Amino acid sequence: MSEEDKKWLAECMETMVRDDSKYMTDIMKKLGDLFINTSPDSNPEYDESIDEEGEALLEELQDVVCQIDMAINFLKMKGLDCLTEILQNRSVPTRTRAAAAGTMATLAQNNLPVQEAMLKAGYLVLFSNILQESEADSLKVKCLGALSSLIRSHPEAEDTFCNTGGPELLRILLTDSSLRMKRKVVFLIQALIGFQFADVIQQRATQMWSVIEFLVHFLEFEEDLEIRENSLQILTNICEQGLSQQLDATSGEQLQRAYTAVQERAVAEGGDAEAAKNEINMWQDLNLKLKVEASNSEEVSNPQNDNTEGPAILLIEPYKDIAASPPP
Repeated sequence: MSEEDKKWLAECMETMVRDDSKYMTDIMKKLGDLFINTSPDSNPEYDESIDEEGEALLEELQDVVCQIDMAINFLKMKGLDCLTEILQNRSVPTRTRAAAAGTMATLAQNNLPVQEAMLKAGYLVLFSNILQESEADSLKVKCLGALSSLIRSHPEAEDTFCNTGGPELLRILLTDSSLRMKRKVVFLIQALIGFQFADVIQQRATQMWSVIEFLVHFLEFEEDLEIRENSLQILTNICEQGLSQQLDATSGEQLQRAYTAVQERAVAEGGDAEAAKNEINMWQDLNLKLKVEASNSEEVSNPQNDNTEGPAILLIEPYKDIAASPPP
């Protein structure tokens, strides 16, 4: 083989087999030159093209660190420090900062070593602060994604979040947020208290009861069907774990009003009959869990009374095709 052919083959092999560690290093160097290695007195002004370049570089980086091994290597290369400097620097354009947070979310998702390193380094505080201080919805959504990836499926991180102001942060985000943000918050709540062991659900639900009450509020007033259905699922899950009486005591009347609102939405002009049916079926499931748990509790407190039926909590009529019926 001639030297020219060998050179050509070597170049082909280089393009086919990428050195991911070198690739990540090159991206970090470019990001550093754009956003980090600038004079403190220069007060750089970034135009849209620089913002687009930074966002594109970080998206390329995400394609590498989505692999668990590469994410750990990136952590060892001090790559997290680079992302943190970009995220914290308010002079950096919002899209690039949001992309940095998105890369952090990719790094941490289902990756225990990265989660532990970020937890110990105080990233819960960093993400929480940005979520409360930033006005840019795109940045807040990405930071919530990073926070969610950091704590989900990591018991210590979940407990730390629930015990150190996390529930209040979620309540703030639910109060004044975009639809996209509210959906992500409800998803995180579902991860924290919706799919856990019984003792964990009871503990978390108690810690996050103010948030649960907000979910009941959503059932009555929220227009987005996805949020209402996920909220119903969360409430049903906690009722299955013996918290139905507490839910009825704190929110029983509002649950009744919320169900009335469901019926009114179903008969409104343009109502989706199939969606209404599915949502009402979910209400029936919640109602069943409320009554069964209440009945079980009543039997325990009145073991000699074989005729007790338990309190009539949230009695809901069986589903009728109300969407096809004229409003009263």
